[in-house]
Amino acid sequence: FDSDVPNQRAAGLTVRHVLRGADDPQEVVVLFEAEDLGRARALAGSDELRKIMQEAGVLGPPDMHFLETPGA
Repeated sequence: FDSDVPNQRAAGLTVRHVLRGADDPQEVVVLFEAEDLGRARALAGSDELRKIMQEAGVLGPPDMHFLETPGA
């Protein structure tokens, strides 16, 4: 996660929350704020991100959701 900060910044992402599962500390949820949804989606689907996550020990494909604030 920390090794990918340059890519996160280039994609216009700002970390807002990093959470762990109360019952499963291996479960991690990261909430980002995105300047540009297109750039965020491009990073999420990139081979580079998959490689970084695999090297970090992420097992299986992550669940990624793109959310927005109602009325924003």
